[in-house]
Amino acid sequence: MGKGLIHASPQTVLETVKNPRTKFTYDETLKKVDVLNDVTKKIKIVINMFKKSCYDFCVLQTERQDGDKFVLANSSIENRLPIPVGVQRAQMLPSGWVIEPVQKEKKMYSMVTYIIQVDFGTAKSSMDKPPVDELVSKQALSIAFLRQFLKPAKWISRQQSSPVPRQQPSPTPKNKSSNSNQQSSPAVRQRQLGLKQ
Repeated sequence: MGKGLIHASPQTVLETVKNPRTKFTYDETLKKVDVLNDVTKKIKIVINMFKKSCYDFCVLQTERQDGDKFVLANSSIENRLPIPVGVQRAQMLPSGWVIEPVQKEKKMYSMVTYIIQVDFGTAKSSMDKPPVDELVSKQALSIAFLRQFLKPAKWISRQQSSPVPRQQPSPTPKNKSSNSNQQSSPAVRQRQLGLKQ
């Protein structure tokens, strides 16, 4: 289990971790992530493949809100998808993210907890070593990687929340003669410029 404080709102953290395409930014164990089906806005079926081993898993990703706390859950589902040659499908037990708001020094933070549980089953060969050690070591670092990734987002959020100064409307040009191509006489031009003859 990994747990840590991130200087970003819970909604910002949720939008990041629920997007499978951003997993590579904070989870270095992954090689490939594919969204198979967007069931609803809050439910997805996702395939994940590990980088340094021949394992993948197919999970149902769901999100919910409990009061001011967000929960993003992942769990393996049965499916009839073909398994690539040389790949063994592992089972992800209930795992995911818990994101809670924390007020600190009058600023909004998120207390983020990350839990992942995977059953790799029995290896088909001695070469298919489950990446257990890598998962254990990288799990705690996921919070640090996520914190680093969200630093630019804080700056963008501040920029978007800053009021944009309203521009003064440009002065309305004076009415011109309806016939712009007509040449005015020197006397008329002098009167227009306020010059005495």
